[in-house]
Amino acid sequence: MAEAVGRTLLAAHARAVTAESCTGGWIAKCLTDIPGSSRWFERGYVTYSNAAKQQGLGVRSEDLQAFGAVSAITAEQMAAGALAASAADVAVAVTGIAGPDGGTTQKPVGLVWLAAGRRDGPIRAEEHHFSGDREAIRRAAVAAALRLLLATVQSAAIRTPAGRVAAERVRLRRVFFALWPDEQFCVRLSAAAAQLGRLEGRRAVPEDWHVTVCFIGSVNEAELAALQSGAAAVSARGCALQFDTLEYWQRARIVAATASQIPAAAVELAQALRALARSLGLTPDDKPLRPHLTLMRGVSPRAWQALGETRSQSLGARLDLISSAFYLAESRASARADSGAGGGEQSGRCAPPKDAVRGGSYSRLASWLLQG
Repeated sequence: MAEAVGRTLLAAHARAVTAESCTGGWIAKCLTDIPGSSRWFERGYVTYSNAAKQQGLGVRSEDLQAFGAVSAITAEQMAAGALAASAADVAVAVTGIAGPDGGTTQKPVGLVWLAAGRRDGPIRAEEHHFSGDREAIRRAAVAAALRLLLATVQSAAIRTPAGRVAAERVRLRRVFFALWPDEQFCVRLSAAAAQLGRLEGRRAVPEDWHVTVCFIGSVNEAELAALQSGAAAVSARGCALQFDTLEYWQRARIVAATASQIPAAAVELAQALRALARSLGLTPDDKPLRPHLTLMRGVSPRAWQALGETRSQSLGARLDLISSAFYLAESRASARADSGAGGGEQSGRCAPPKDAVRGGSYSRLASWLLQG
């Protein structure tokens, strides 16, 4: 895999930088084991402590305190900081819990966040859950990081200006398009999922419940403005999602309400928003649409099994989420750094919702009406 990364970087006349925590420089070692790697590997950072992440890569202390070293926002800031502090064209970062201790219910041993991006494009994070001993987890993290780095280099041509200068440290915003249920739906869902009250884990507050239609990842302010402008031109039909099942997703350790059937209008909306993102040079998540509302996080398999539950069970009711609008939202992980994010008035159909611009973990930045 490392050799494939090297060949691809060389063909693109580009160089890579790594930012590592739990892998301790292992990714850089794999890359520099290859003869001639100096032509395409720029440098590597090992930032094991929180202080090192702040001092070497510019990770924000407030985000470390709020979300921890093992989080999407930290991984993204590590990758962005590595690009800002180097002359590389593409970066990959890793932070995780390799064990055998250090894990919690919310962040178990084996949780690893990766992030990668190009200097001329967005930075995206991936969540992984690996099993085994400390070496097995670290080895799996290295392999996943190399795959992500290769995919990032292959995703688009990399621009390498002859007069390269250090990139400015820009604030990235982690955004996505989603459908948001109304208060009445949330009340009905809370009642239908009452049995989860006995389950140990971190409960999502109802104002955070949403259905992600198109996940974009980290964007800068110019890309965010372009997304808002382009979304105003998206023509799509309203849709009704019928939620009837509770599912436990062991890899992500979440419990979610899911829809057994996906209406064509929802798929069309997702496809239109992905096409918009790609037209702007972004790389949206292209996994098949799987409508769900995350109700709990950090639920261990043992806790779920203790309730005598199988992987999925009926909600006991069919709840219709009827959507007449879609939203552009961001994680409060990025919004927290800017007290004005999402709070200003915008013109036309992009006006932010005045009743719930900010939820517990997310901010709804803008909304657009669906047809019908």
